[in-house]
Amino acid sequence: MSGENHSVAITEEFQQLLGEDALTVENEYSHFYDWMLEKGNNPRREKGLKEGTARNYVDRLDQLHRFSITYLDPEELTTIDDADADTLLRLIDHGEITKQRGANAGNEYGESAKRKFGDALQKYFEWRYYEGSKEYEWKPKINFSDGHGEPAYRFTYRELGLVLNEAESYGSLPSYYDTTDEERDRINGLVAQRLGLPKEDVTQNDWLHADWSSKINSLVTVSYDAGLTPIEIANARTTWYVRSADTDTQNPNRVRVQRARKTKSWTCRRHRYGT
Repeated sequence: MSGENHSVAITEEFQQLLGEDALTVENEYSHFYDWMLEKGNNPRREKGLKEGTARNYVDRLDQLHRFSITYLDPEELTTIDDADADTLLRLIDHGEITKQRGANAGNEYGESAKRKFGDALQKYFEWRYYEGSKEYEWKPKINFSDGHGEPAYRFTYRELGLVLNEAESYGSLPSYYDTTDEERDRINGLVAQRLGLPKEDVTQNDWLHADWSSKINSLVTVSYDAGLTPIEIANARTTWYVRSADTDTQNPNRVRVQRARKTKSWTCRRHRYGT
């Protein structure tokens, strides 16, 4: 699929709204469609979407673009800017933009349709960001769900890197002998609080037990790799892990745990750490 160019036709309604800009927008939509087929699923790894999925995004974007011109009267007709995108989602959410055709014309869109509109805009701005026409990744002010629980926030790669870096040192303590008397007295109070001891009973060995950096780092990395929620981390068991005889590394065994919201059982994928 890579390298193959496709021609995307916009709807007649959209063409009429655009006038002489219609060809420009069709070319842009064609580039958008090709990008989705080549990189739309994971831009950094250049993993593409299936044709049907990419086509659905284009169809919804066509509809949203028409909404933008009809309801917002933007100066620039060929693109949707991020402020107008947020306004569109708000109008759809409040029922001020409703279904346009058929027996349900005038009815408010359901949560599933609202989510799909939001997803289409997200993919559109993702394309513009990775292709260089936007300097930042757009984040919608409204996030929709379709009855299967609230959507999880997705870290950007930059945010994820900051979280993982912070997890390596969060809760760490300095070496006992590298501190001044004043610093040692202050940290003794912290150690006492973490271990539930009287401050005057704190010893050098207690500092080792109160250093949480390894624990926090393990919790964060395992929860990210295995996709566990905080409550699932609390319910996790070390018996879920098996040691590989070939690599002498630990991997999560394939297990089923009940999701925190009790919507579906969730399968923990086998994942090799350190790769």
